[in-house]
Amino acid sequence: MFNRAFEWGMYPDNNPTKGIKKIPENNNRCRWLTEQALLLSHCQGLLKTIVIVALKTGMRWGEIINLKWQQIPNSNYIDFGNDTIVVHESMSKSKKSRFIPMSVTVKKTLQELPRIAGNEYIFFNSKTDKPLGSVKVSSKTALRKAGISNFKFHDLRHTFASQLVKNGVDLYVVQKLLGHATPNMTQRYAHLKSDVLKEAISR
Repeated sequence: MFNRAFEWGMYPDNNPTKGIKKIPENNNRCRWLTEQALLLSHCQGLLKTIVIVALKTGMRWGEIINLKWQQIPNSNYIDFGNDTIVVHESMSKSKKSRFIPMSVTVKKTLQELPRIAGNEYIFFNSKTDKPLGSVKVSSKTALRKAGISNFKFHDLRHTFASQLVKNGVDLYVVQKLLGHATPNMTQRYAHLKSDVLKEAISR
């Protein structure tokens, strides 16, 4: 907070917390979904579209709800002409833009959504015309009906990554699609490349 205040010119002095070591973060949770069809069968409306996009692109929640129909400066947008979803660097956790190819399913699902004149957002609250704040209620209902427990929205991203690795996609490519700044985060999926490991042992 002090760094940001200094950046904004709200705090003229040095950061008094400089030199204090950060507490290590435990970000090793890696739960993925095996019951995709079951979950989708209980999702309705915008929730179903959002889940499909998350499962087929690995995008984060914030990246998805800020998607816009066309290219606008400093925004995430859909490029139907090139079958690509663009995540702008200003909206990315790694602060690097990335370009995610759209599958046929994702493109068809997005094209079927109604467009509201004057609203540039794809996923928005019809009462405020602003990006969706949450789908917690509807997602909890869908998960309960599907009988799926201990599952978070971010786990859809893990599911996307695990599917890529299991299908033989190189970890470097997975890293680029997920937008990881370093390979460290992507390495959590390395154990899923069991065929590669078996091949190495046989050699």
